Amino acid sequence: MVSWLDCFFPKLSHSDIATILDVSQQLVSRYLGERQREKARWKECREAQLKRKPGSLWFSCWTV
Repeated sequence: MVSWLDCFFPKLSHSDIATILDVSQQLVSRYLGERQREKARWKECREAQLKRKPGSLWFSCWTV
């Protein structure tokens, strides 16, 4: 629900989302921070795959 509210109502503050969902503001901030990092990681992965040369070895974006 946090992601849905953030996506469809981007002007809501973290405090507003927390009040609506009856959770702490810290929980909302932590969850949205994790989602933001996850989205950035996917974007990096997608861009790396687009830059990959044809015929190069396939690689996984999730390897450490």
